[in-house]
Amino acid sequence: MNEILIIDEQFALRRGLASIVMEKFPIIHIYQIDNSEAERFLKDHRNVDLIVFDPTATDRKLAFQEFTTLKALSPNSTFLLHSGYRHNEFDLPACLLAGASGFLSKTASLSEYLLAASRLLKGKTYLNKRVRADLRIFHDK
Repeated sequence: MNEILIIDEQFALRRGLASIVMEKFPIIHIYQIDNSEAERFLKDHRNVDLIVFDPTATDRKLAFQEFTTLKALSPNSTFLLHSGYRHNEFDLPACLLAGASGFLSKTASLSEYLLAASRLLKGKTYLNKRVRADLRIFHDK
């Protein structure tokens, strides 16, 4: 069974995203937690397949540090970063090089979230065309 963990400060967003994903992938188990609980949760659940993570830090270095801390706790998990900030407002290239598998803006459509989840659960990467064009160094696997 696949497991997805949604880490986000916004309860309504976590809840809405979880219900949409459960409709499309009913055999998936979804955990929803606040950012403040992430480290403790991952110490006990190191084998989550996909982690949808919203870095809370607005400082580029701190956002990267948040990500790498969680990635170290769950090194085999696939990470999809999603944020209300544009990908160029935090250090997305560094996060991708450190093991993130994709990025979505919180303004992405529901169908884009489902496409990203589907690709990531199959071991592929996900960056939309605009982000790929901006980065120019990352390509789909």
